[in-house]
Amino acid sequence: MSDIISQLISGISNFAKKECFPDSPYNDTVTKGQSPKAMVIGCSDSLVDPILLTGAKPGELFIHRNIAGLVPQCQDSSTSHYYGTSSVLEYGIARLKVEHLIILGHACCGGIAELLAKNEFDGFLGSWIEMALPAKNKIIAAHKDKTLQQQRHLCEKEAIKLSLQNLMTFPFVKKRVEEDSLILHGWYFDRGNFSIYNREKDIFEKKC
Repeated sequence: MSDIISQLISGISNFAKKECFPDSPYNDTVTKGQSPKAMVIGCSDSLVDPILLTGAKPGELFIHRNIAGLVPQCQDSSTSHYYGTSSVLEYGIARLKVEHLIILGHACCGGIAELLAKNEFDGFLGSWIEMALPAKNKIIAAHKDKTLQQQRHLCEKEAIKLSLQNLMTFPFVKKRVEEDSLILHGWYFDRGNFSIYNREKDIFEKKC
């Protein structure tokens, strides 16, 4: 058995022994069912685990992760190519009734790097990241003088803004936002630097 698999199995065993004893908080939560107040849509990147970054406990966050943490526009459920993300959205918003929905983007995102590096997109990955072309086109047009690395960071943030816009194309999201029962957030993490999107000022404000 490989070292990494042995390590992961050992980790599960340790968790089970420490957290899954009778009447433990974890077991109580599982028995009662989850009722998270917040939902996170983030990148699949192994370095930006929402639980690790936020210190959240089991049952506190409903999480969906995909390449670049993107949200597509709402499509007809019978023809949608992005039903995975859309179905998680529907479950979190319409079923679990989360009160906060966070788009968590990050620096050095491989998906955004792929988006900037290519003009033609194919395969599963290409079909997915192509939805962020509006973010790429906006940054390239407005920041031709910037370095590729600078454009990449700007595009990572622009992709968060695009996902926030796309969220409002889902009727069940739009309804709850307009009812003030759901708040949308855009977060960006860069190796210790953390900023939050301010819609009124259209900027990411540094928090730490």
